[in-house]
Amino acid sequence: MPRILFLHGLESSPSGLKARWLAEHYQAWTPALTTGDWSLALAQARAGIQEWKPDLLIGSSFGGALLLALLLEGSWQGPCIFIAQAGVRLGVGQALPSGTRAILLHGTEDAVVPLEGSRLLAASGGEGVELWEIPGGDHRLEGCLMDGTLDRAIQRVLLMNLFQKEH
Repeated sequence: MPRILFLHGLESSPSGLKARWLAEHYQAWTPALTTGDWSLALAQARAGIQEWKPDLLIGSSFGGALLLALLLEGSWQGPCIFIAQAGVRLGVGQALPSGTRAILLHGTEDAVVPLEGSRLLAASGGEGVELWEIPGGDHRLEGCLMDGTLDRAIQRVLLMNLFQKEH
């Protein structure tokens, strides 16, 4: 089973729906992030990587902004999934580093974080990056848990990573 580190959103926690679902289905670990303090939350995310030694990082909204920052500073180079990422909106960056292996999930009806930010990141990312636009999906994207989309994304990004390591 892959070791997954989940970075939760601004108004979420380790007891949120996505965190609980990932823990139940993948034994993922979700550190409690201090979302009111960017520097502290980023430090907590870095510590999570060191402590958990994950195979995959998943960031949701604010957690996606942290994930983007981790990629840009070089603290994380492994596969990742962004769920309605807020990194572009929060000014973290507008491009993914070369060689990134990522899937971006974003709802077409997200009224909190515009889909255009994920389109921008996906367009910058090269062949190892995919954008999965979720028709009718809102910011929470809870349907992705129930309909198997997140499962498929996890399997796909891990396969992309394996393929890249072999070549």
